Amino acid sequence: MAERPEVPAEWIRRLDQLCGALPECHRQRAWVGTRWQVGRATVAHVFGGEDQLFRIVFRAELAEVMAFEHLGPPYWLIPIGGVEVGV
Repeated sequence: MAERPEVPAEWIRRLDQLCGALPECHRQRAWVGTRWQVGRATVAHVFGGEDQLFRIVFRAELAEVMAFEHLGPPYWLIPIGGVEVGV
């Protein structure tokens, strides 16, 4: 199995600024990469894949998910739960 690359520190800082603006949102290490949560709900997750590409997965409202679905690549939908989008 290939190694997953570490997410660049600048990406983490930028996402921390964006997600940190959300009430009660906190950053933590995830099983792979870094995630931001409000309570127990993950609102964003960034990680490097075994294919050496980086991914950001975020929670969205249903109407936003449908809009991203129509945009196509580089956006993709997370089939579990129906409220997550990946880039």
